[in-house]
Amino acid sequence: MNKKFYLWNKKSAVKLLHRLRLFRKRSGLDDNLISKWSDLCHDLGLTDGQILGLAYLNAAIPSVLADVQNNEDILKPLRKVVEDTSASSSRGANLLYLYRELYHYASARNAEVLPIDLEGLPGDFFEGNRYLGHVGQDDDLIANSRLTLLLAQSLGRVLSDFDVGVKMSFELGNAHSNFFLNTENCRLRYCSAVITSNQLPHYLALAIEAVPDSSGFALRKDVWIFSKILRTVLKDSVLDHEFSEWVWSYHNTIFYVDKVDSMEILDKWSLDDADFGNEMIREVNRTAFAYYNGNKRVGLQKIGQPGTFRNAVDFFPILNERMRINFNVNNPTRAFICRGESCNYLVCRFIATIQIVLECREFRASSV
Repeated sequence: MNKKFYLWNKKSAVKLLHRLRLFRKRSGLDDNLISKWSDLCHDLGLTDGQILGLAYLNAAIPSVLADVQNNEDILKPLRKVVEDTSASSSRGANLLYLYRELYHYASARNAEVLPIDLEGLPGDFFEGNRYLGHVGQDDDLIANSRLTLLLAQSLGRVLSDFDVGVKMSFELGNAHSNFFLNTENCRLRYCSAVITSNQLPHYLALAIEAVPDSSGFALRKDVWIFSKILRTVLKDSVLDHEFSEWVWSYHNTIFYVDKVDSMEILDKWSLDDADFGNEMIREVNRTAFAYYNGNKRVGLQKIGQPGTFRNAVDFFPILNERMRINFNVNNPTRAFICRGESCNYLVCRFIATIQIVLECREFRASSV
């Protein structure tokens, strides 16, 4: 089966959008979910363009995984925002430019990812991969964040050129994926590009996983963004389950007002405070042992082997090493580029500090 592909211009695409059954309204969609999801992305500090791109990726990833794993249940969350998850289309926005961004991103991370080979594509269509300039030796959380945001921004730029909104970005991410999955000579290489793109920092994974339920924890406006990311990190980490529960309980104690079901953050804590990270470390050093002594739901032996430190000179190298080993986070050398990225870093620092303080019994809190 040979298919010719063309680089659709905006005028023809807009006309086609009105004719596609794909974008007709049906009952069962949750428009409120899309609005809340967009609000969450804004809270994470994403731009409008990055949100469009992330929505497209948010639909492409489960579409591919459902096909590869032959598991339709993976598509259930997507059906809250996509009208027909079985629809297949090459229209709506520039399919090939969108794919090229996915391919460039994926091949920058994995040289074994190859481009699709289709009749009608210019010979130099896949040349000039700008993602290569953003791939360094340290593939840590921050580097991953920068590269993924570049992908989201680039996808969003293509979508915005066609006057595509967030809802339609979800639709197109699914429909374009189905098109490639059912096109000869495309399926395997398209799957490879999308699956390689599914290497997300925790704060973006939070957004991806938030789609199923508009009343869920991740989309609640009254929940602190730090808590949302903390829950994602604890869920995705290899930490002992009991220890993760203990960390969550301890976080409630030191950050929230002491009232039943309180969602109010204590006045002393603000993510906009430049000293938040240092004060958080000091608070953990002051209170973690006392809280542990009254809430021994996890043994020290489950955290690691005890060590010692007596001052800040000893403490911070240990903390930085723990961040690198447990969370693949290196000490940042540049300013954070969005709130989600900085908060993700602080969450990992919070957990690592707890681990060290509970292990290092000779610590003196006043020394940090």
